[in-house]
Amino acid sequence: MEADERVVLSLPGGGGYGEPSERGPDQVARDVSNGLVSVDRARKVYGVVVKEDGLGSCVSDSEATTSPRAASRPEERPGEQEG
Repeated sequence: MEADERVVLSLPGGGGYGEPSERGPDQVARDVSNGLVSVDRARKVYGVVVKEDGLGSCVSDSEATTSPRAASRPEERPGEQEG
């Protein structure tokens, strides 16, 4: 390597912290737009329904997101209790 050269590493993000269902829907939609999260994973992991805005980006669908997010919380799932 020459003195003016550099090495750049681009690694995937970590698992993060906290409940995925508490991440802001607009933040999840931005991650989908940036190619960091798939539409399917946004729905399954974060409980956020994402749709294209027609301008090449994605936005969260607030009406459709309400139900999956409620179902993803332990206190909302039938038969599961924290403890």
